[in-house]
Amino acid sequence: MFNEDEYKNNEINKYLAQQEGYEEVSDCCGAEVEYNEDNESYICSNCGSECNIQSLSDFQHDEYENAMEDKADIQRDNERDFCD
Repeated sequence: MFNEDEYKNNEINKYLAQQEGYEEVSDCCGAEVEYNEDNESYICSNCGSECNIQSLSDFQHDEYENAMEDKADIQRDNERDFCD
């Protein structure tokens, strides 16, 4: 059921967050999220799946960490292949 007050509060919070440099994004794609009133969850605007929200800076940090781990894995594999 649509709750107009909650919708307005969400929109105000989004606006204030953007003004402060804090933006909430999906944890799956880093895209904007939409609040689904029917099942009280967030939907990713990029992939359309249910998601959690996190700050853009946290998402970017997580993506960087994942990329560094992948790079280290590839480097270890290459070193292992070179030694064989």
